[in-house]
Amino acid sequence: MSKLGHIQAFQCYGRKLPGVRVRVIGLTPLLMNNAESMTVKVPTKGTPEEQARPLVIDDGGGHLAIPSFALRSSLCEGGAFLNSPIPRKKLKSFLYETVSILPEEWLVLIREGEPIADTDWAIDGRRVRMPKGGSVWRHRPKVELPWGFDASIAWDTPFTSEGEADAMVRDLAAAAERAGVCVGLGDFRPEKKGIFGRYQLEIL
Repeated sequence: MSKLGHIQAFQCYGRKLPGVRVRVIGLTPLLMNNAESMTVKVPTKGTPEEQARPLVIDDGGGHLAIPSFALRSSLCEGGAFLNSPIPRKKLKSFLYETVSILPEEWLVLIREGEPIADTDWAIDGRRVRMPKGGSVWRHRPKVELPWGFDASIAWDTPFTSEGEADAMVRDLAAAAERAGVCVGLGDFRPEKKGIFGRYQLEIL
């Protein structure tokens, strides 16, 4: 987290924006829950595998993945935990307004330098509280360690000096450090009082 890396120019939504290449390294297993499961009926009966399989998140090309917006949200929410002269809500809003993640859709999970196949997951079973009260036993796909992915973080902020650009990278690094511990990624992450999806982020 200490090195700033090289600021590059990235094509983002038809524009060139400054940014950095990063590598996310998982610290705890990642628990998946495909957002599409909110709009389709997920089996509550059957084998644990039959219940977990519809919740797998993949890139459509045979690899496990997470949506890019999940990393963006995690980083921006991490801004709320920073010790900064800028009010926390204002800093978090600033990050949401300026930060973009590339690739724009999917971040393919990798293990030992290779994409993780969309069949390479375990099953996690635990009791889950329901929004309207009560609880149910749920089975969800779990990605064991090691897991990680590469991405680019770009920001839509003009800089008048190299010092301002370096300051932005430092702020992002600090936000990522807090986000990896306090927010996390996936289901039952630290932000949701869970243990899964903790990570560290390295600026390349």
